[in-house]
Amino acid sequence: MNCAFLNGQNSSMANLFGIAVLTLGLGFGPFAVGHAAEPTPEAAMGPVKFFANLSADEQSTTTLSPGTGRADFAVDRATQRISWKVTYNKLTSAATGAHIHGPQRPGTNAGVQVDLAPNGMNVPLEGSAILTDAQLEYLLAGRMYVNIHSVRYPAGELRGQIQRLAPTAPKATQ
Repeated sequence: MNCAFLNGQNSSMANLFGIAVLTLGLGFGPFAVGHAAEPTPEAAMGPVKFFANLSADEQSTTTLSPGTGRADFAVDRATQRISWKVTYNKLTSAATGAHIHGPQRPGTNAGVQVDLAPNGMNVPLEGSAILTDAQLEYLLAGRMYVNIHSVRYPAGELRGQIQRLAPTAPKATQ
């Protein structure tokens, strides 16, 4: 990441960020600012996983839809490549788009950050993209959401805040 405030130019912001990382247990060692891409124990742990449960209840405006969905994401620690699989069903009309939006807080709207359906709206939606440093920061801070747009609800029919999955311990081998 290239964040000046984390390289000692603003120590109070660096301390605040450090506390947030420790408190949230993000474990994103390779994304630490100012460090070379030296392998770390966190990098050996594999990708960081995120998810979003999608429903009309999450939309910022009244949306009446029986639709539901799920988005699963994995971020490669070394490359910042985000991969996804998005499923949804029971929309009130044809889906017209699917995106990651941000940065924002729940209940507010934000611009498109990542197009989740560059090849069309065939379910499941699968793909990958490289995140910018800013997008990664928004994702880690919980300020990104998935929105499925439809003909009836062009601003979005299904929505879900992206959340980090808790890491799981490796399975013991016998």
